[in-house]
Amino acid sequence: MTQKKFFMALLVSMAITLALWFLPDAITTYILDIRGVSSFLAADPTVGQINKPNFSGKFGGFLDPFSTFVSIGPLGERRSSEGNCKNVPYFLFMGDSITAGFEVNDEETFVSKININCKTTRIVGANFGVLGYDTHEVIANYTRISRSIKHDAVLYLITDTDLWENTQLFPYVNIAKRFGRVFFGTYYLPTISNLERAYLNFRIFASDHFYATSTAIKLLERWYAGRSQVAHTYTTIPADQAETLVKLVKILSAAVKGHGTLYIAASPCVTTALCAGPDIERLLQNSNQSGEFVVLPLATELESKFNRGEINKKDMRFYNDVHLSKYGHHVLAEELTRLFATSPGDTKRNY
Repeated sequence: MTQKKFFMALLVSMAITLALWFLPDAITTYILDIRGVSSFLAADPTVGQINKPNFSGKFGGFLDPFSTFVSIGPLGERRSSEGNCKNVPYFLFMGDSITAGFEVNDEETFVSKININCKTTRIVGANFGVLGYDTHEVIANYTRISRSIKHDAVLYLITDTDLWENTQLFPYVNIAKRFGRVFFGTYYLPTISNLERAYLNFRIFASDHFYATSTAIKLLERWYAGRSQVAHTYTTIPADQAETLVKLVKILSAAVKGHGTLYIAASPCVTTALCAGPDIERLLQNSNQSGEFVVLPLATELESKFNRGEINKKDMRFYNDVHLSKYGHHVLAEELTRLFATSPGDTKRNY
């Protein structure tokens, strides 16, 4: 076989192999109507990324531990079930992917469960959780929506990752490269090369059209990140992270003042790794001498219930994903309802 024929045979074999991979992947993705993460986000120069208004699609698939239907409202809120109650306080629930709850269906998030059971919970609300958010972006997003939607109170659900992210200009580089980033009230957009832009565009295209391929790429990216980054587990909160969190929470508290009460809680620890949830709540409680906001001991009390065996923390998450399962959202809704009922916050209607 001549060298030319050898290379032609090699090219044909490669083309057939790629076609056998990509064609079934594309057909499967189309039939199942699976959407990539980027499809659910839109750029906003005052925040960075927000949930794409008036968008809906399937999140996750057969290679993930979940496959759900996610729909977004006109202000970028995760659509929630509506409660049939009037003259009860209206909450804005703010946070990151734990709050957004894309891993369960619209009616299964803790916000939907609170709304559905409003005759018991005595509150209703809207879910403004967004994937990848930290406290900087929660503040910016609240500023964006606060005058557009009447509300009586805000709950900010903090997760461990917020601590580190709050101190980094670009904690999620790929997200920042596409949408930009708000940091202490200033919008930043990193300069990227043509090669980086081409890769980013390819990732977005792959996530929307090739589900299996996109999943394989995500695994490779996570593997690389795991080799190059230190895992964030906590015995104590580093001083710079603690100081930054307190500073940002007070900025958020000042923004909420005049609209109603700011409640803050930490997401419960549902993994075997060390978590900072109870420490976050104690830190904020100790820094709240003037009573600017209300700290709900959500993570602290759930940790006690885990230790007593009343709740199995493993049941609150997916087997290979740290996000809350349907049961996890159910527990969160019940715990928040109990804590709101006994908290000192003023949730009277302001309109």
